[in-house]
Amino acid sequence: MVLRLVEVAQLSDTGLVRAHNEDRAFAVAPLLAVADGMGGAKAGEVAAQMTVDALSRTGPAPSVEQVVEAIDDANREIRELSQADPDHAGMGTTVTAVLVGEDGVTALHVGDSRAYVMRGGQIRQVTEDHSLVGELVRQGQLSAEEAERHPSRNIITRALGAEVHVAVDRVPLALESGDVVLLCSDGLTTMVDADDIVRIVSGARSLRSAADALVEAAIAGGGTDNITVVLGRLGDDTTPVVVDEPRSHTSEIPVVGAPSPSGGSDAPTSEIAAPRAEPSGQGLRPVLLESHARGRRPSRRPLLVVIASALILIAGFGSWAASRVFFVDTRDGHTTAHIYHGLPGSFLGISLYSSWADTGVSADVVRRAEPAAMSGDVHGEGKAVLQATSLIWRYGLPEIAVLELPRPAPVKKASTSAR
Repeated sequence: MVLRLVEVAQLSDTGLVRAHNEDRAFAVAPLLAVADGMGGAKAGEVAAQMTVDALSRTGPAPSVEQVVEAIDDANREIRELSQADPDHAGMGTTVTAVLVGEDGVTALHVGDSRAYVMRGGQIRQVTEDHSLVGELVRQGQLSAEEAERHPSRNIITRALGAEVHVAVDRVPLALESGDVVLLCSDGLTTMVDADDIVRIVSGARSLRSAADALVEAAIAGGGTDNITVVLGRLGDDTTPVVVDEPRSHTSEIPVVGAPSPSGGSDAPTSEIAAPRAEPSGQGLRPVLLESHARGRRPSRRPLLVVIASALILIAGFGSWAASRVFFVDTRDGHTTAHIYHGLPGSFLGISLYSSWADTGVSADVVRRAEPAAMSGDVHGEGKAVLQATSLIWRYGLPEIAVLELPRPAPVKKASTSAR
């Protein structure tokens, strides 16, 4: 049985906090996609739009390889514009897509937007979040509930525009007629939990009304981010179709594509198989791009936190390194050669060394005789002391004083008188 998309609905909303919408959606059968842009001064929406534009060029019946190639093209174009135009510097985007092709259904994924499959009142996330907390969850260091509240949940580890080559997860999906696929930006999933999502979709009379209800639920939950949902119901050649018009709650964001029609059947009750992404070949490597998470601080805050953390790490390393090294030189106005404890430099105007001992040897004398003797090369304590001792023996020992023994006082002879 060949599956096809028989009902599609899509909706995007700016939310209650954001000034503009950086999400983009694509829904032209057989391809569905969501892109969640990031970057300052509206650059994120540019990156997301470039991504859906690239997907729109794949044609009416693309292969998985063609969709991956389109994502690669978008990644390259985003990087080129980011580097050429300061107004778009640092921009990037997630992308999560589902292709319903003749060879099966495949999810393609970069970032922390998500794809879900719903069947028989059950829901399963079929993509893995490329985020710091997502990695911690996979390693067993955080629970899924802890990850939703973690202060670093907005740091993603993979995005279009961040690297020269982007690794795209490919997730083959074993789906059946009646299954519903949901693609969404994290503006939905940080406001509405999975149980409520499946309840809303299962209880809706159509995917269009389900999309409305999902967005309304996210807004009721706080609406702290842009919210975008794309829903697709699968069927076979016998399934009637229902046409839905692309819509958006904001005039600022176009939702791309006239979705394929659909008409649905009740979802079967068999358990949904747990798909796994094919190896991507890219490990955890934090990306300094902003992801949209629940209760997120202002857009520059995550980057400032990362920079502050990096500075703390650098300072900590410098302190550790400085505690283990010594060098011989003359600094800070000293005229004699000193042994210094620490690194021969400074960080943010703060010296990483301090004077440890004074040899008493004139620095000018040493430089005239041996210019390289005080180079500032770092050593262990023992070697630095030996170097300083050598300077003392060669150039600093005082001349041995000429000692003059005191002359004895002349002895006066006693005078004698005649008797």
